[in-house]
Amino acid sequence: MAIAIILSFLLLLSSNMLPSSNIERQAFERLEELDRLGMLRESAATFDYEAISSIISLPFPHSVEICAPEGNCQGQKLGGENVAAASYIIAGSSSYSPREVRIYVSP
Repeated sequence: MAIAIILSFLLLLSSNMLPSSNIERQAFERLEELDRLGMLRESAATFDYEAISSIISLPFPHSVEICAPEGNCQGQKLGGENVAAASYIIAGSSSYSPREVRIYVSP
């Protein structure tokens, strides 16, 4: 009986976790696609999080934040519960100027 309860709990827990990882993967893939298309680096280098957010197409609410290695970030984080995040790091646009582009999504 105890094993059945534990297995039920694990199945419930894992089913709640899988969509989040899928959402994170989708968000990361969108950032990667924008980078491949040449639409990410210039906006990230200038901290233009609104431009990046406006061209990302996801079927759920999202926001974008851009951070420099020193820790200064510009953009917005989604509030609430069940918010997933994905990060994409670039080395810079025309010169070495690393940025971390974070996308927050809420299913």
